[in-house]
Amino acid sequence: MKVIGTAIRSIPAFILNKFGSDSLQKWINSLVDPAKTVYSSGILSSRWYPLKEVLVDPCKILCDLFFDGNIKVGAFELGSFSAEYSLTSVYKSFLKEDIPYFIIEKASSILPTYYTPCSIEIVDSTKNKVLFRIIEFDEIHRIIEYRIQGWMEKGLEICKASNGKVKILHSMLQGEKYTEFLVTWD
Repeated sequence: MKVIGTAIRSIPAFILNKFGSDSLQKWINSLVDPAKTVYSSGILSSRWYPLKEVLVDPCKILCDLFFDGNIKVGAFELGSFSAEYSLTSVYKSFLKEDIPYFIIEKASSILPTYYTPCSIEIVDSTKNKVLFRIIEFDEIHRIIEYRIQGWMEKGLEICKASNGKVKILHSMLQGEKYTEFLVTWD
């Protein structure tokens, strides 16, 4: 599995923003190669990196250092920050459409451009609900699922949806054929 550089750029920005430069340096010093080299020398947005070594393992360390090992909270907050980071810069044009399902449907089409191989399908889309599935993701991890959940909830908030919630209904990690997210709002 690979992750595009754009998807990992928000990680050091998140640490710097939330915990400061000393904490960012502490995190970088805790990494092992190839992640240490990537995060020390600069992330190339268009380069593909190994998912486990450059995203999952560094996020585990982030959660250990700053969230008492709580992967759910740490990855969710990272995903939330990542949505704000990307939807106010790289994907700012999406905000021209202030409609929650538009944002969520676009986000589900972006996901396969961040991870490879990855396939998504929209199962149901109505006025206040989107149900989508990750049907291909060889090295899925809880960190990835919680990060997506945080990203989607922040995306709803950014587009001014009220009572936006994202639930993980099924997970490949529990032997399911897909990971399924239910996205709702008022």
